[in-house]
Amino acid sequence: MQLTVGDYVVHSGYGVCSVVEKKLNQQLNKYFFLLKTTSTNLSIMIPEEKIDLFLRPVTDKKTCLSVFEQSKTKCIEYSKDNKIRKTQFQSLVDANTFQDSLYLLKCLYALMEEKKKEKKTLGSFDTQFLQQAQRKVLDEMVLVLDLSKVQAEELLKSQF
Repeated sequence: MQLTVGDYVVHSGYGVCSVVEKKLNQQLNKYFFLLKTTSTNLSIMIPEEKIDLFLRPVTDKKTCLSVFEQSKTKCIEYSKDNKIRKTQFQSLVDANTFQDSLYLLKCLYALMEEKKKEKKTLGSFDTQFLQQAQRKVLDEMVLVLDLSKVQAEELLKSQF
């Protein structure tokens, strides 16, 4: 993947980021990209040779809408066992696709409803996955579909 200043990308752990700068580290003789997350304004430095491990291009509008349509009929499957579920959810995060992030969110919303019926709440790792998936999906929707955060949240809620 080629990056230039001003590009938007999706970081596997932090969501949508803008490419702010490309710097040469004189001591290491390596180029680094400085990224800023769109939701928290966090700065991230990534070595040029590692961008394909952590970053992907932002989904286009057509793909985003298509994934939403497909997600309506996709069956939700997740393990009741915490260790297995954590591994399943982590693999969805690591895949770093819009489709997998949306599916993860759908699983977590279903799990949250299940827990409510039992008068329980999500565990700590489920809550962390929920926050991460929401941030990634909402940030990408805001950018790609040209929506406000509130509009993106409403569209997301209507899907599940």
